[in-house]
Amino acid sequence: MLALAAVWYVAARLGLLAGTINGNVSPFWPPTGVSLAALVIFGGRVWPGITLAAIPIELTLLPAAPALMSAAGDTLAPVCAYLLLRRAGFRLELDRLKDALALVFLGAFAGMLVSATLGTVIRLVASEIPAGGFWSAWLVWWTGDVMGVLVVVPLLLTLRTLHLPRSVSCRRGAEYTVLLTASSVVAVLGVHYDALYLAFPIIVWAALRFQLTGAAPCALIVSVVTIDAAIRGSGPFAGQDLLMRMPSLQIYNGALVLTALLMAVIIRDRDRSRFEVDRTITRLTEVIDHIDGADRPTLKQVAKDHDLDRD
Repeated sequence: MLALAAVWYVAARLGLLAGTINGNVSPFWPPTGVSLAALVIFGGRVWPGITLAAIPIELTLLPAAPALMSAAGDTLAPVCAYLLLRRAGFRLELDRLKDALALVFLGAFAGMLVSATLGTVIRLVASEIPAGGFWSAWLVWWTGDVMGVLVVVPLLLTLRTLHLPRSVSCRRGAEYTVLLTASSVVAVLGVHYDALYLAFPIIVWAALRFQLTGAAPCALIVSVVTIDAAIRGSGPFAGQDLLMRMPSLQIYNGALVLTALLMAVIIRDRDRSRFEVDRTITRLTEVIDHIDGADRPTLKQVAKDHDLDRD
């Protein structure tokens, strides 16, 4: 809980650097991803760590009573998202299409409705946002929480199971470095030349070659660059007010992260299926090699003796 609180606090401070409405509503809020990742990894018992970090952050933005209520909303949203994911049978390996879709639509889109609605209403009542700015603040809040989940959770789940090999080929390491560099360059050029679609081939390349280990960092880099452009109103977001920028940002980043997740999961599922086929072939070969030609049992008996699947 203390570790979660410390990481949450640091992530919140970073998220507030991108605050757009009175400095306390951010279009990228990493703490939601930190919270949800911690809950799915360690279980619901760590939720007090979220509240422990959220209270001092909210006290710097709001009076005491609204701050406590807002901290409760910061805790309730990831807990609801966690319960939805658990109900859907979400697996930490994130190696099934079902898991990717659950994370996007249940963990991010649905679960973060709670924090966006509670947080915006509390700030409206506390006169931190004008009455006419409710929907702008709500969209920014929801966008920030959703992007925190979509970008941070896959990255943390990948780091959790990452095992660096003792020796990495120079070619493989160079390709990974080029991939991260290309993501940064393409993201900046895409914003500058109003060509955000240039990032999609990089994301597909990362997913094909490195699965989530490559796709998650690349998606994070591109998303951060795009969010910065949306905050400044530059590139493809120039000339748009805040209410127009947030849906555009959400659609783009949502499509980008969804592409990264789906491609990585499909490739990982393909590799797992290939491994299972190879293992089954190996077992059958071993069985056949041990069968004596003169006293050959039936295929049914072989399958029974070696505990092979009937098919």
